[in-house]
Amino acid sequence: EASLQKATSLNKNNLGAFVLLSTVERAQGSIDKALATAYKSIEQNPKSVAGYFLAGSLEDSRGNWQKAEALYQQALQVEPNYPPAANNLAYGMLEHRENTDMALSLAQIARQKMPDSPAAADTLAWVYYQKGIYGFAADLLQEALQKAPDNATYHYHLGMVYQKQNNTAAAR
Repeated sequence: EASLQKATSLNKNNLGAFVLLSTVERAQGSIDKALATAYKSIEQNPKSVAGYFLAGSLEDSRGNWQKAEALYQQALQVEPNYPPAANNLAYGMLEHRENTDMALSLAQIARQKMPDSPAAADTLAWVYYQKGIYGFAADLLQEALQKAPDNATYHYHLGMVYQKQNNTAAAR
């Protein structure tokens, strides 16, 4: 941590050091410090998507959806179609019952750019679930579970899809 702080003070443009420092601070349980570092990264490197995405993820983890949403949108302004921001923004929009059509568009971008990501498959599946397209949702969730079989959220989402398909045994 001390080395990374020194690196960021010596070179304000060392984005990698800012991101790694924030990650270390978060891993140590110091979300406030991690968030301050992420915001400092944005201040020093306003044209870099990583700082906005990192700050958005941290705000999201703290339950500050409006701030997270704005940061994910800023990340997408810096780099349109940035898949992690598109994915997180789409999922958050679903969780907060916002525009499902916009969430679909963002989830499709994330899935296209990250075809091997179980998180992107889950997000797109959850959009399909919200729109009543259960067959596609089930296929994507089964794929996500092949890649991440211990993920409880994916199991829950697939159970919800099966319930909508009147497959009670599979839903259980």
